[in-house]
Amino acid sequence: MKHKLQEIPVNPPTQMGIILEPQKVIPFYQREHVWDDVSRDSFVENILEAFEAGDSYFIGSMVFQNRDDGKAQVVDGQQRLTTIFILLAVLVKVVKARDLSAADEDFLSEHAIKNIRRTVKTADSGTRQMAMLQHADTSINDAYRAISQSKVPNADDAPNMVVNLAEAYSEMYELL
Repeated sequence: MKHKLQEIPVNPPTQMGIILEPQKVIPFYQREHVWDDVSRDSFVENILEAFEAGDSYFIGSMVFQNRDDGKAQVVDGQQRLTTIFILLAVLVKVVKARDLSAADEDFLSEHAIKNIRRTVKTADSGTRQMAMLQHADTSINDAYRAISQSKVPNADDAPNMVVNLAEAYSEMYELL
């Protein structure tokens, strides 16, 4: 089912910041993102249908453990959290394709983009974009960074998890 995103206002209330703040780290022991099309599409469809109806939707519980570095480790809910992260990135891409007013651009930056990526200072006084979702296996983090910039991750010669993330992003974009 293709959603009529052009009819959804750009400035809906959101609680996504609560879910994605602070930065989340997926530990090694978590399985890779493996939701199949049916699980992922059903989850996204339910969220979008509730949103379009103006209803709340319980996405399930998530468990995080605070770390000393200010980040939170994902204990439970990684599949849903990753799907939400990808959904936000795809929505940013879809909405940005519309002709937005300056106010809508500001709202999008404040409420969606800031929930999927941050600009952080580097040791050499520069800056870089960092995804709000990271993996303990740093080889995966380029994929999260690409998604946070609303791009399909490069899956050439990549670990299986990156391939799964790239496929999930592409398929979710087609869904919307």
